[in-house]
Amino acid sequence: MQLFLLFIVIPLVELFLLLRVGAIIGALNTIALVIITAAVGAYYARSEGMSVVYRMQQMTARGEVPTVELVDALMIFGGGALLLTPGFLTDALGLACILPMTRPWMRQAILGHYRSRIRVYHTGESHPEQQSRRSQQNQVIDVDFKEEKKESRFHDQDRSDRQ
Repeated sequence: MQLFLLFIVIPLVELFLLLRVGAIIGALNTIALVIITAAVGAYYARSEGMSVVYRMQQMTARGEVPTVELVDALMIFGGGALLLTPGFLTDALGLACILPMTRPWMRQAILGHYRSRIRVYHTGESHPEQQSRRSQQNQVIDVDFKEEKKESRFHDQDRSDRQ
């Protein structure tokens, strides 16, 4: 059903909207508007994407998990793809994914839908006290030792039988 909506219903709605807007403002103006929204959207998606990637790098350098930033990066990527798709409905959805003022609402809707399916696993050390504890565990203790061989009872009896 979702694929039906994605590949049949949405393009039909987009076509209907393009024809209606074209009838109101003219065909050339409609084409120009579609091209302008694609260009501006691609530029804005790139700049927003770079800022989110920068925040993700800062958080991982501090040892934090950038969950919100990762969702934002996916939304910006998806929003950019929607803005490059001709049509006004996809442009509206793409802008909602990219604009910082509407992104939290979209993020909550997406996370609310997928919250039961998302699992976050964290490995490694993220706190300074864990790191100091780990470095104490890796200390090398230099000792002298003497290896003693313990012979078995049966081995001793074999020797006495041979003599």
